[in-house]
Amino acid sequence: MSMYELVVVIDPGTSQEVRDWVSADIEKMVWASSIKWTDDMWLVQFAYEMYRKKGLHQWFVTSYHLDIDSSDVTKITKELSYKKELLRCVFYAMKTNQEYLSLEDTAKKVESLVESDEWTMKKKLTLFKDWVNEEYLTWKAVPLLKKFMTRFGDIKPRKYTGITVAQQKRLRLAIQRARELWFIVYIK
Repeated sequence: MSMYELVVVIDPGTSQEVRDWVSADIEKMVWASSIKWTDDMWLVQFAYEMYRKKGLHQWFVTSYHLDIDSSDVTKITKELSYKKELLRCVFYAMKTNQEYLSLEDTAKKVESLVESDEWTMKKKLTLFKDWVNEEYLTWKAVPLLKKFMTRFGDIKPRKYTGITVAQQKRLRLAIQRARELWFIVYIK
């Protein structure tokens, strides 16, 4: 058994009944006993317009923290790909010691981190010194991730950020996941 995070993006034109039906169907596929946490993020702002609905930047997003076999991931992904209500479903592997943070809790903490006075690039950042705020290196902390990107959409190198190699790798992974879910643009 491994820990995974399943992120599901649902069409905003669907009714509440259809969204409940989709989440019940996911619970049947995954077995409700293996779902540890569920985070309904409701309407989330995306960086891109979606190809199905022009002009829409907000979609329903739900995140599930699962404890399942790695062989079940491909089966569940295949079954979910047939659902027309879903725009996207993505599995992310999680470490066993990694905590699951909801989007709401992450947003509150990240806002205070982003507004702090440490964001002058003339000095090295001490935001993640001694691994203090390391749990916020996740795809849900979009405002924090944007601080580690250039105006063109590139990831800033360690030379400017002043974080360790392991933290830089986690930062890169979080930015890649946020880009994959369309929370951050690839190139400006």
